[in-house]
Amino acid sequence: MLTGATTLFLRDPIQVFYPGTVLILIVLCASFLGDGLRDALDPRQKIAD
Repeated sequence: MLTGATTLFLRDPIQVFYPGTVLILIVLCASFLGDGLRDALDPRQKIAD
């Protein structure tokens, strides 16, 4: 299975780029969503003036 993946990556690396980019975007969106929810819903957070 790894040999097939290595062959595919060497032959057509763009097929690895798109799924990797989508995974990075999903992780970043989940992180920003979690930060936003924490900021909006955390009652103990102090608001600086």
